[in-house]
Amino acid sequence: MGVKPKHAVLYCRISDARSGDDAGVRDQETDLREHARKLGWGVGRVVVENDTSAFKRRTVTLPN
Repeated sequence: MGVKPKHAVLYCRISDARSGDDAGVRDQETDLREHARKLGWGVGRVVVENDTSAFKRRTVTLPN
């Protein structure tokens, strides 16, 4: 049996947010945090890409 994770990295992404609206990624983060809690995991890091298309070539800058 493998090692059970203790922390999750949450990845929240909306490809087409209207006028910088971040409600969608906030809702995703809330849902993902609840899911991690149910699994008994902490949250180690949250990565958010709001209004980022998977089809546009663009450099993604992650937090340190």
